Amino acid sequence: SSTSVADGTIIFNSMSIFVFLMEWLLGKSRISALKGFAVLLSLLGVVVVEYAPAANSVSTASQAGCLSQTGGNLLVLLAALLYALYQVKIDMSMPCLDAVTTNAFVAIQGLTTLVLLWPGIYLLNQLPAWCFAAEAFQLPQSDAARGVLLSGLLAFAFNVFFCLALVLTSPLKVSVGCMLSVPCSLVADALLHGDSISSSAFFGSGLVIVGFLMITLQGNP
Repeated sequence: SSTSVADGTIIFNSMSIFVFLMEWLLGKSRISALKGFAVLLSLLGVVVVEYAPAANSVSTASQAGCLSQTGGNLLVLLAALLYALYQVKIDMSMPCLDAVTTNAFVAIQGLTTLVLLWPGIYLLNQLPAWCFAAEAFQLPQSDAARGVLLSGLLAFAFNVFFCLALVLTSPLKVSVGCMLSVPCSLVADALLHGDSISSSAFFGSGLVIVGFLMITLQGNP
């Protein structure tokens, strides 16, 4: 890992800012001070949660490697930019709700991953150990395999509902709505692992929720 969990989460959630700007540049929506404030408020909430005491107790610091933390942060920023472009492009490609088209789109995504991306596992396995992208291929153990299968099923459900949400609402609402995963993860950790939630994390979660509600109540552009 070349960046911290907190930094990576914050930078990736900045995709809502990119979505906000892309929609304006492409003429999909008008610049709105209230929308901009809601986006920044939600992002501030993510920052507060991620840097709250005891947050991300599993791994908050990046490990040393040949790729600097700045380089890792830049890669996360690039991922956020591309994901924002992906959201806006889906909204432009599927302007009306059509369950058949949406399901076909998700199916094509899966086929593309299977045919074009999975062979990359072999390439990563062949890279020298000193390369930051090197990763030895190993089949998961039985316990881990069940977790991988569950993760795959959840990812499939996410992609279906994600595309439907983009068509039903807007990329900006979806990108800000994805920030709700931050307070939701706090609740999940509290219920599943008994982790405590600090007052600052509660406050940050409140900011995320308020920002999302501000975006939602404004309606579609």
